[in-house]
Amino acid sequence: MQLITLCFVFVLSLCTFNVVKCQDCSRENFISQFSAEKLDLSKLENTDSGKTVRLSCTVGYVGLSRYTCKNGEWKKQSGRPCERKSCGHPGDTPNGDFHLTFSDDFVFGAQVEYQCKTGYQMVSRTKHRTCMEQGWDNAIPICEAVKCPVIQANKNVLVIGDSEDATFGNVIQFECQSNQMVLKGPTEIDCNDRGDWSGTVPTCEEIKCYVPNIVHGFVTGSQEEFKENDILRYGCSKYYTPFSRSSRCTKIGNKATWSPPPECEAVKCPVIQADKNVLVIGDSEDATFGNVIQFECQSNQMFLKGPTEIDCNDRGEWSGIVPTCEEIKCYVPNIVHGFVTGSQEEFKENDILRYGCSKNYTPFSRSSRCTKIGNKATWSPPPECEAVKCPVIQADKNVLVIGDSEDATFGNVIQFECQSNQMFLKGPTEIDCNDRGEWSGIVPTCEDPLDALK
Repeated sequence: MQLITLCFVFVLSLCTFNVVKCQDCSRENFISQFSAEKLDLSKLENTDSGKTVRLSCTVGYVGLSRYTCKNGEWKKQSGRPCERKSCGHPGDTPNGDFHLTFSDDFVFGAQVEYQCKTGYQMVSRTKHRTCMEQGWDNAIPICEAVKCPVIQANKNVLVIGDSEDATFGNVIQFECQSNQMVLKGPTEIDCNDRGDWSGTVPTCEEIKCYVPNIVHGFVTGSQEEFKENDILRYGCSKYYTPFSRSSRCTKIGNKATWSPPPECEAVKCPVIQADKNVLVIGDSEDATFGNVIQFECQSNQMFLKGPTEIDCNDRGEWSGIVPTCEEIKCYVPNIVHGFVTGSQEEFKENDILRYGCSKNYTPFSRSSRCTKIGNKATWSPPPECEAVKCPVIQADKNVLVIGDSEDATFGNVIQFECQSNQMFLKGPTEIDCNDRGEWSGIVPTCEDPLDALK
């Protein structure tokens, strides 16, 4: 009986052992379920139900999690999720900057790239740093100032500045050792961000001037090279005048130049000084040959006394005087064959002039008004006396009229004849224009003798 009992217990225990074995948690299931957790699974094995495992994060991540096996399934119990390990600030480099090229924070896997500021160059082998498990790899890159070559100058040149250890931004100035020489080339150069000088090193030479190119001018003589204090004589084209009659070869600063400059200026007319009542139209302050200036009065109640325009000639003179503006006034005119009635000698605008004419003459109009026409004060209509005229003669076609019958004035005589010798004149052979503008007789006719007998 005891043997049977023992056998039953053994078999039951064996079955229980097999059931438990069937409910273990496998490593493979864990990987498929939690593969994205960034856990270190190098030591994870199949685990019995009811047991708990503690897992740390994979390389480069920090955190810790606990998982329990329950009836063949993994359950997360607690812990801190895996996060990228921080490397902290990668470090600044003097005269340089950096920026992230991978990731947006200074954590495991992030990469930064350094670059030097303008005028500096990197002397380190690498310009990158990467955040690793143990921190940033590589050393912080170093930026050194770009240097320009040592300046080799002629013995006559004075070099001002650090020419042997010049870096970006340094400026070197030059002068001649002797006042009897002049600098040929730049007075200063600077070291640029590429380590090159901005110009060539100058030389010092004897003071010499050469024939200049003078706009609108020419040099007299055949000399082409001039020493210090030599004189240059020159002339100018038509309508231009020399700035000075001669120019001297002179050292000014570090250059040999002509002083005063050999230049030709356009001939200019004097600035016009006009009365305040005169409106000047045109550039009167800088007028050259050919410029025209026009004038008007500022007020319509005035008239211009003088030319309406003047021009600047090739001698730098105005072609006429500057006019003035005066109140509109008319004066007693000289009337040929006529006379003014009354004693008034000066007339204002709209005043009336009354006049008469000599014997045998008649007024163009009985009166004339003082009026502004254009830029002048004048009489309108003009006070004129016209010779007394007789009417135009209307003669028969058979009558020949001898004399000016269309514009006959006092004293003119008109003669008549018949066009045909077969006819005779009936009436006067001539008539004259009297002082009343009338003919002294009637206009004759020509008749046929046969008609006269009827």
